[in-house]
Amino acid sequence: FIHFEPNGNRWLLDRWTSYIFYESDQGWLTFAPEEHGAGSGNYTAFFTHPMTGDFWLASANGISRYDGQQWHIFKPTDLGKSTDYVTDMVVDAGGIVWAVTYQALYKIENNQLEIFIEEIPEIPLDLFRSLAIDGANSLWVGLHDAIARFENQSWTIFDQSNSGVPNGVIGELEFDDWGNLWIGSQQGGLAVYNHSGLPAYLSDDLHENSQDSLISDIDPEFEVFPNPVSRTNHLKVRVPGSFNLDNTYEYKLFNSLGQLVITGSIDSHWLLIPLQGVEAAGTYVLQIRNDKDSFSTKVIIH
Repeated sequence: FIHFEPNGNRWLLDRWTSYIFYESDQGWLTFAPEEHGAGSGNYTAFFTHPMTGDFWLASANGISRYDGQQWHIFKPTDLGKSTDYVTDMVVDAGGIVWAVTYQALYKIENNQLEIFIEEIPEIPLDLFRSLAIDGANSLWVGLHDAIARFENQSWTIFDQSNSGVPNGVIGELEFDDWGNLWIGSQQGGLAVYNHSGLPAYLSDDLHENSQDSLISDIDPEFEVFPNPVSRTNHLKVRVPGSFNLDNTYEYKLFNSLGQLVITGSIDSHWLLIPLQGVEAAGTYVLQIRNDKDSFSTKVIIH
């Protein structure tokens, strides 16, 4: 595997030898399996933390974090579980790292590993497998024959009884740049979901009905993603269809001092905001409004 940090430095992960190579500012560094702790090369997820810059790696041997000086290892077996095989790992907009083994959902905050939940109500078989974070910073968990969304301290379950979730273990969950959730299962194939309806470029090619696509009774809301986002990237915003764009809307991005950084007008329900004008990393506030309606959310830019 090859992973690029925001500054362009590379990580090379060799699954055959289990060695890991890092292109630091001082040159290439080499880490043997006994150093990074990921062992057999069964790497399942990795990323550069958007706030700390640490490199995080999930594997069959737990979770490894490199802070620029040394490796730190997190093992679910240290919490009394019987496996360290982490099948997926993500980081949310607040910097919290989430991870799953088939036995539990874990939370890492302030570099402390804890079991967040071992079973979800109304789920007959809690087989945790995959994770994703949406533009509203809600956590999605792939299970067996079901998907669970954790939002506002409560769970919403999608399964065959209320939607078209594919059968079997939900092994992959991934949001694309336009807010569509792609779902991969071992037995049921591939599905895609967007609570405001699939965009034309997908719906023209996919057969849609209530049995084949996820449904939700949640009213459409603004989606802002990716969040956190790099200054070299674009911030993407989906404006709900309920917002009448005949009335002039504008967007404004403010820094932590309340200073206006970027502004512009909105003439479409999909918006790309270039961030090249953002000079410093930090927490910003995106505001969208006209003379009647308004919406604002925090955005982490690195």
